Parts: sequence; C-alpha cells; structure tokens
Amino acid sequence: MGLRRQLICASLFTLSLPWLGCQYVRELETTLREGQDESLVATSSAVGASLSALQAELLNTRPDTSLPGQRIYFHRFNAAPVLDGYDEEWLSAGIQARKLQTAPHSTLSPPTLQAARTERLAALFITVPTQHIHYFNPTRTDQDYDRIEIHCISLNQTPTEFELRAAGPGVLEPLQVKGDRRLSDHRVKGILRENQQGYQAELVLPAELCAHGFGLRVLTQSGIDEKNTFSSFAPASPPPAPLFQLQALNQFLDRFSQPGLRLTIVNKESAIIARAGSLQLPNAHGTEGNTLIKGLLQSLYRIAVADQHYPDLPSTAATGFYPSTLDGPVSASLSRATLQHFQYRRDIISAAYTPITFDDAEVPGYVIAERNASGLERFTQSALNQLFVYSFLITLSVIIVLVSYASWLSFRIRQLSRVARETLDDRGQLIQQFPVSTLPDEIGDLSRSFATLHARLRDYTQYLGSLASKLSHELRTPLAIVSSSLDNLEQHAPDAQAQTYLSRAKDGIHRLRALINAMNEATRIEQAVEASDKTDVDLVPLLRALVPAYQDVYTECRLSLEIAPSLEACLVSASEELLVQMLDKLVANANDFSPSDGPVVLRLSKTKQEALISLSNQGPPLPNAFSAQIFHSLVSIRQASHTSAGHLGLGLYIVKLICEGLGGRVHAENLTDEQGVIFHIALPLAKPGV
Repeated sequence: MGLRRQLICASLFTLSLPWLGCQYVRELETTLREGQDESLVATSSAVGASLSALQAELLNTRPDTSLPGQRIYFHRFNAAPVLDGYDEEWLSAGIQARKLQTAPHSTLSPPTLQAARTERLAALFITVPTQHIHYFNPTRTDQDYDRIEIHCISLNQTPTEFELRAAGPGVLEPLQVKGDRRLSDHRVKGILRENQQGYQAELVLPAELCAHGFGLRVLTQSGIDEKNTFSSFAPASPPPAPLFQLQALNQFLDRFSQPGLRLTIVNKESAIIARAGSLQLPNAHGTEGNTLIKGLLQSLYRIAVADQHYPDLPSTAATGFYPSTLDGPVSASLSRATLQHFQYRRDIISAAYTPITFDDAEVPGYVIAERNASGLERFTQSALNQLFVYSFLITLSVIIVLVSYASWLSFRIRQLSRVARETLDDRGQLIQQFPVSTLPDEIGDLSRSFATLHARLRDYTQYLGSLASKLSHELRTPLAIVSSSLDNLEQHAPDAQAQTYLSRAKDGIHRLRALINAMNEATRIEQAVEASDKTDVDLVPLLRALVPAYQDVYTECRLSLEIAPSLEACLVSASEELLVQMLDKLVANANDFSPSDGPVVLRLSKTKQEALISLSNQGPPLPNAFSAQIFHSLVSIRQASHTSAGHLGLGLYIVKLICEGLGGRVHAENLTDEQGVIFHIALPLAKPGV
C-alpha cells in the first residue's frame, strides 16, 4: 500500500468520536448558557428593584452636572497605606493616576494624582514634575514657594482649606488657611520625596473632612517670576463632591453575593459607588492526583465549545469608572435590562446592565451584574467526562501513531535529501557510494532511482575527468603529422594565395598546441598540489619581489601593491612555487580584462587566523550569478577580441585548485560601482612553532 492510502486511512479514523462528542457538548452548553443568562438578567433586575430602601444614598450620588470631569474618584483601600512617600502600595493596587488641569501658559507637564480611602482615612499620592523645587524658607517669608493646597467640605458641610509646604525633603508642614492666617493643623499628614522629574508627596487625612467636597491645587514656580497653578477643579467654584464606594451600598450588595457573581452599582457618571463579589470561581473539589486530568479536560472543553470571540472585559480597577460599552450602556439611553458577553482571561463573562428606577423619572444609577459563565463547565463535564476520556485516549493513540509514522517518513526523506545534497563535494567530485533503501515503498523506489542516476553520473564524470588528458595525448600525433606536412609544403615555394592558406593553417596549429599545453598544465597542477611539501612562506617579501616583475611584463596596466600598515610579516604554510603560479594566473587574468593603462591593485592584510590577498581591476563586471562558475574547468567569459588564441578558462580553475589545495578559499565579486572585479583569497596562517 502506498504512502497516500496509508495516511488517508489513518486520518479518517480520528474523525468519528471527537466530532460526535463536540456536537453534543455544543448543544448542551448552548442550552445551559441561555438559562444562565436569563437568570443573570433576573438577578440584576431584582437587585435594582430592591434598592428602594437605599434611595437616599443613591440620590446623594447624583452627578454635579455643572462640574463635568472635575470630581475625584477615591479608590477603595482595605488598610491605610504606610506614609513613607513611596508608591509601592499604589503600584500594587493598580490605581491609574489622573492629571490635574494644566495651568495657563505653563511649560511644565501637569501633576498627577492618585486617590484612595478606607472607612476612616483618605490617602493621596501626588507626582509633580518641575525643573527646580522652591522650598519654604522661614527666614524669607516674602518669597513664594512650592506648595500643595487641599480644599474640602466636611461631613457637616464645613469648608476647610489646607496648605502643605516643606523646607526640604521629608515631612510636610500642614497649615489650615483662615484668611491671611496659617494655623498648624495636624489632621493632615504628608511626606515629600524628590525624584528625577521633580518631587512626589504622599498625604493622608480623615475621610470625614472631604465627605461632601474635595479639590486639589498644586503651586509651582518654573522661573523667578513665572508661577504655575494646577488644579482639579475650577478656581471660582467650590470643590465638587468626591466619588467613592458607599459602605451602606456595599453591605447591601453583600447579601446577594454568590460564587462567580460580581455586583456593581454605578452612578450616571459611570463611577463605581458600590461593588461586591468576585468573578473568581472556587476551586473544584477533588484530590491533587487528578488535577492534571481535570486541566486537560477543561482545555478540551474550551476547544470544543468556545467558538465565539468576545471583547475583553472592561477594566475598572485603574480608573474607578466603568467604561462605556453597548454604545453607552451606562447612559441615559439605557432604559431596560441589557445583556452582553466579555472575555476575561480564559473565562467568558456574562454582564447584565439594569437601570435603577424610583418614583421620579430620573435614573440615579445602574446595576451591573457580572457572572463567570465558565461555571457551566462543571455541569457539562460531570456528564461528559467519560465520553471525553474515551475520545481523548483513542485520539491520543492515533495521534501518537501518526506522529511516529510521520516522523519516520520525515527522517527517511531528510536523509535522502541530505545524501542527494552532499553527493557533490566542493571540488565537483561525486561521492563513491550512494546509500540505497530496501523498503518496497515510494521513498525506497526514489532512493533506488537516485542511486542509479548517481552511478551513471559517476561514470560520466570519470570519463569527463580523463577526457582532457586523453585528448591531449591523442591529438599530439595527428597534430605533429599536420605540422610536419605544412612545413614540407612550405618548402615547395607555394604561390601567394597558397601561402595565405598555409599561414592560416599554421595559426590553427599554434592554437591547438596552446590548448593542449593548457590542459596538460592543469593536470600537472593537480598532481603537484597533491604531492607538494609545505613550508612557512612569508607573503610580504614574496609579493614585494613579484610585483616589480609583473610590472615589467604587463606594461598595459598600472599594477600596484598595497600592504596593510604595521604588517611586517605574514607567514602561511604553503609551497612557494604553487603560490607564485597562483598569483601568475590571477595577475594575468586581471591584465587581460583591464583596459589600457587601467589600475590593477594587489592588497595584502591578515586577520587572527587567515592571510587575505585581494586583486582588483577595472573592466567588464561579472554576469549575474556567474561569480562561482568562473572557477570551474572549461568555463570562460572572454570575448573573441581578448586574445588571438583559443582559451579554455583554465587559469582561474588552476587558481582554485592551488588555493583549496593549500587549505584556503577564493571567490570573486563585482566592485561596488560595477566598473570592475575584485578577487579575494584567504589562506590559513602558519601555526607558531610548527
């Protein structure tokens, strides 16, 4: 059986039980979710209807529409913060800082405020960016200084203004402002700390002082005469009433608390004024031994059922305000209970929004009931655990078999691909043996086909490898006969026309003899590389001796030598004769392609491990994707005008043979301006003491 039929049969087996189980779970989960959503809407409506006894508290939370956005929300702290001037507790609580109103024509960034309260205390954390802090100087009362002002209205409707100043980092001095007088009032306490941007201050004061009104002003100086006042409320208005959670409403909501149910009451400004419950579900009953199995079953359940994507649950911990959803559910347009679903971590949350209505037409707030719908998993899993276990075990077994089988096939294919890729070495030689698979499948047939093709290529390559030596040997005898015949014919004094043909024939003989000599030279170089004895050769004096000789021979170009500064010696382990032959071929090639009087630059440098030789010349650039092929045997890109004799392209092939025989590497590339070619040769340096 072929591989295709094997994989098809194995795949079809996994499509039965899991598919049927998923369909049944979907139907059951949909029915239970609809019932839970109806129950959540009923709970939200019941809580809203039961709030008539707390009508007075709700009416007191109505927003002051004359001061939109200026009321400060105090988050809920379970315990009073440690008054130290650092923000660790505020960061762990995740309270978002709000900016104060920017002072007119101010170049400074506005200060930020974080506010929280317990049942008895109100806490503030203020961050003030300023370039220079102007502390209070008791000896210079006529000078202005940086300070913080607190305007509040107490529980008995008494307005009070506090000023907090400091003579330096540390404890703030609290003063109660009464007209032009400043009286010490230690009901307010604060600590000031300097930071990289300016300073930060942490304050606490009794909660009853700011029960009906709270405002904050920060006064700084950015220059000698430039004063900045940042405020949380309008200058000519009394401080607006703060926003915070009401203890009476929290106790009322506690009576309706259930596992996975969170009840929230917001006013018309979307500020949270009461909250009870948590969206976290209690841990399922069971022993520690089956925790892994339960987690696996829950993951499978979510994969089977959770095919809908909901928006993320709005976060209210940072701001204290419930963000607008449903095109503004916490708005005047919401007149009846509305349901929406959210995504909370890996759970699905159902949220019901219900307006609170009393006898008057105005809606003082809204009840938001949120339930963790993931509790449905416990009911569905209790009935379907057995089906999931059986389906999972069967599917897991089939997956293991398929993965193992696919891995085995992949290993065989990768092995065949690797052998096919490595069948040719860097010198273009075929490996001797190609591994053959004996398995009777498609991959085995492909392996045997590759082996047959490899054997034929190896025979043909061996034939081509010996072709040059055979041709040079076989052509010498007929070439000698033709040459001697032409010499004899020339002795008979042919006429002028015959002399022309005779001259052409001799030119052809010279070309053939040059080609034969070139093929013999390549063969000799291969043998010389294999049998050469390596010694330490210093390239610096060698190149300095060769370049003047090259300049005398190749007068058509301007050959120059550049040796890296401070390079006094550059030893390589090589044969000096082979190095000279390699450089001869390289310089001759550069001279052939360089224009008349064109510059040819030979450079020498070295790294920690290699000696680097480069030769650049102006002239025609290399064709695209031809930089590696020019080093192959019988490859040439010369035009007919370059030389009058035939050319087999063996010069650069000899360069590559010598370079690789010495353990180095060679490559060519076009110059950056595409006006010439540069050759790079890297040879390993001689090891010290060897």
